[in-house]
Amino acid sequence: MEEYLTEVGSVKIITPNCDRDDCRVSMGATMTTCLGWQPVFDKHGNMLNRDPNTSTTQMNCLTCGKTWTRIT
Repeated sequence: MEEYLTEVGSVKIITPNCDRDDCRVSMGATMTTCLGWQPVFDKHGNMLNRDPNTSTTQMNCLTCGKTWTRIT
């Protein structure tokens, strides 16, 4: 499935490819894993280890009716 970036406010959302240009996207409930994680930085402020937690959000198009899951 081709995807494109849509900017909603300051949040960029990946939406499924659609033939319509008037899609309106609604974000549903978000679930997040809760793994203990201690960030580690170098002296330049670069993070050396990635956050292992993921957030899963149900996305719905109010115009075309497509639904998908956004994982960050």
